[in-house]
Amino acid sequence: MAVLQINPFFRRLLVVAVLGAAVTALYAWVSLYTVPYHPRPGFSLDTFDDDFHQLHSVVSDVGVLACIQTTCSPAAGYTKSVALNTFDAANVRSYNYYLTTRRQTRSEAHHILVGLRFTPYDVDDGDLYDYESVSFAGTKLYAKYIKNTGHTIPDDVKLVYDVDVLFGAEDFNDWRPNRSVVKVPQFGRPQSARNKQAGMNGVIPYFTMLSVSKNDHESFATLMTEFEARRTNQEIPAAGSRFRILQLSDAHFGMNSGRCEGEACKSDLKTSKFIEDAIEAEKPQLVVITGDLFDIDRSPDYKSVLIKSLHPILKHKVPFVFTFGDADTLRDDPTTARTFKKSVVNFLSTLPNCYNRLPNDEALHGVSNYHLKIKNGDSSQALISILDSEDHRLDHSQMYFLSQAALEAHDTPLKLLFFNYPLPQYRPKGPFLVLGEYKEKGSLSNGTNPKFYDDIVGWGYKAVSVGHEHENDVCINSDKTMWLCFSSVVGDSAVTKTDDFARRLRVFDINFEKNQILTWKRREGDNGRQDPQMIYEL
Repeated sequence: MAVLQINPFFRRLLVVAVLGAAVTALYAWVSLYTVPYHPRPGFSLDTFDDDFHQLHSVVSDVGVLACIQTTCSPAAGYTKSVALNTFDAANVRSYNYYLTTRRQTRSEAHHILVGLRFTPYDVDDGDLYDYESVSFAGTKLYAKYIKNTGHTIPDDVKLVYDVDVLFGAEDFNDWRPNRSVVKVPQFGRPQSARNKQAGMNGVIPYFTMLSVSKNDHESFATLMTEFEARRTNQEIPAAGSRFRILQLSDAHFGMNSGRCEGEACKSDLKTSKFIEDAIEAEKPQLVVITGDLFDIDRSPDYKSVLIKSLHPILKHKVPFVFTFGDADTLRDDPTTARTFKKSVVNFLSTLPNCYNRLPNDEALHGVSNYHLKIKNGDSSQALISILDSEDHRLDHSQMYFLSQAALEAHDTPLKLLFFNYPLPQYRPKGPFLVLGEYKEKGSLSNGTNPKFYDDIVGWGYKAVSVGHEHENDVCINSDKTMWLCFSSVVGDSAVTKTDDFARRLRVFDINFEKNQILTWKRREGDNGRQDPQMIYEL
């Protein structure tokens, strides 16, 4: 038998090549579990049902699917979650674990889920309930079901209509109405130097459950239906003669507990506390979020970081609207980036009191462009416009969008405009008054036509307010036509050149009786209002 002979030099070269390929393959396999996932070209649009539509079917069974490959499928009639060990401290496991759920109409289900936990239930009501458990990855999940045959389910029993998997730090919670969370043990990344570098320190999986009793079903559905009518009409009712807007910008939340540099870490919890304190003090009727709500590099699961970052707003049931900045947008090819943004808006649109919805006009620049009409009685008393300054610019399609709304609201003198990236006029020439801090004075992108400023003034907007620049919090009116305001930075995890720069946010107060618009700021650590000034007075 002939034997293939290989020159010793080439034999050594071949061995090195094989070992190199093996190391590369192992690195790629490990990276699947250690590097945060970012969508690549081909990322598909995510769609979601809001909690009202979730009420059409109940969860009739749950389980855990263990898969060697990510492509394994659940049983027919079941759906699977994202992998519970997506951000696991173990880095490499033999299996991926998925929560599987089966949803049916109440008439189809022989029993209905009422609870999940990782400690056993007391089995003392077997005539009314079924109990099941499943073991996986060194732990056991216990499920409690109420029987749906042979008796009437009591009106006060909360039935589970949805179970999802989200990820967060130890303090994670889900403040959507009728939601509760269950922490999943055995998975997650504890605080460590390696996990800090990956940006996923302290990330743990949670089950979040939508549970509603028959007693609460009608009122919950009514609230959702009434709000959907307001969102469809893009209207907000004003309570009384004043309307207050809280502007948040550059929060830079992540799925973990805060951005880390070496051993020093910032605190997202501190940011949430500041926002909640401001909401409790100002009692706004609308929150406008002007971009960079989260850092995409620390937020591979956008649903999780949105629930976390919106916690104070959801908790206090404040209407809100969001537009994108830089940090919360994929830096990818335009098609994938737009698809990602639309997926984010799709999820936001399921949240209570959120005015975001997908655009009707695909030709409109950006994804998050809105007009909100503030209704005081039967008439529209104020117009709040929000634009998406995608790629650091506004374009002609958005100017037409503004002109149509301004024409419809021509008799409304109270108009405000919000977006993320500043107009060129935010760098005025010559002397001008400054009330506050104006530290960032570098050149701005010239992507926006400077003439758009004159159009916005001509349509009657009294102020534009933006984010993006963390250490600017002034309102500028260099030509005595329209105020140009900054909100400044609200997030502790945001980067600032000044180490002790106090976080802050901006408030606008519309007085319908006096036809006035006032603005002021709130700073973290200060109880009072800072730098109040008149924006408009008839």
